[in-house]
Amino acid sequence: MLKIALPIVTLTVVLLFIAGRLNSTEQQKTDYPCFTEVDSLMKDATDKALIPGGVVCITTSEGIIYNKAFGYRQLTPDTLPMTTDTEFDIASLSKPVGTAMALMQLVQDGKINLNYPVQEYLPAFKGDAHVIHLLTHTSGLPAYMNVAALEKRFGKGNSKALIDTIARCPRIAAAGEKETYSCLNYIALQHIIEAASGIPFDQYVETHIFQPLGMYSTHYGARSRNIAATEIPPGDTLPLVGIVHDPLAQKMNNGISGNAGLFSTASDLALLGQFLLRNKQKEVIRMMTSVPDSLQSVTRHCLGWGKQAVDITYMGTEMSENAYAHTGYTGTLMAVDPDRDIAVILLTNRVHPQPKGNINPLRAAVCNAVIKQIKD
Repeated sequence: MLKIALPIVTLTVVLLFIAGRLNSTEQQKTDYPCFTEVDSLMKDATDKALIPGGVVCITTSEGIIYNKAFGYRQLTPDTLPMTTDTEFDIASLSKPVGTAMALMQLVQDGKINLNYPVQEYLPAFKGDAHVIHLLTHTSGLPAYMNVAALEKRFGKGNSKALIDTIARCPRIAAAGEKETYSCLNYIALQHIIEAASGIPFDQYVETHIFQPLGMYSTHYGARSRNIAATEIPPGDTLPLVGIVHDPLAQKMNNGISGNAGLFSTASDLALLGQFLLRNKQKEVIRMMTSVPDSLQSVTRHCLGWGKQAVDITYMGTEMSENAYAHTGYTGTLMAVDPDRDIAVILLTNRVHPQPKGNINPLRAAVCNAVIKQIKD
């Protein structure tokens, strides 16, 4: 059986750290002379319509040192400006920010064991995957599912049918054999969190993770009028605003999903960045941000995050070997470099009004510009 040592320090105790919020003057600051290259990159991206708009927030363990909005949060039917407190559908960034953080807290509380078979928590789950395989995308589950077929067969919003289908679907590999980045892994983790905690997934994440960290603008489903619009769905004339973009989360999981569904602001994610940086030496954080030894040859994924690798282009080339990051399809990125005490949050609405091209070069360029400036 795959083994991973568990630390004595509990995430519950660590989360007693309450991240301080910036005052209104700091949030509204727009003059950052040290990061003019970031300004240029973002202005160029909006001018060339690679993205309608975005927010870049840079933080150290002590607090935010750059927080600036560019372009527009919505282009149609109205043109609305982007602001630093605009809420974004962060898409797959929900995986590490919400699901992995909650699961690891339950691990530390002794309610989940990473080495246990998934069947221990989801009895209908077929195959030999352990919880740690779900976290590291090595479970053998396929990457995604045909949402239209699921909706036709089971009806919209049938989350029970979704997890039952995931539990029984054909595997593409044995557990621990290969990496396949899969949203299904994190939907399964969502249900493990519910089974272990005894409360709904979204309630657990919001009350046990976000509220203790002061992340009051981070939740499943938007609760603001200042929201970055995403795609105009086929056959519609209006974009999605405050409705999760990911099809599985939207159509089958009622917007509350382990793989997507979180809405957040750049400054809220900076609070999480500060927490991770301040506690980088804690064993629990080191666990979450390192690839398990037993899976080093199989995956580049930690327990929620992705590590630097030759085939990961969105982190650029300047971050340290201990850096970790994750992206979201809607155009989001959070990258953390503990060696340099810096976290970079880049939130864009690149799928509005329709998905644009590859923004990994922009992600990489922003990360490179930040690290070069820090080094200088």
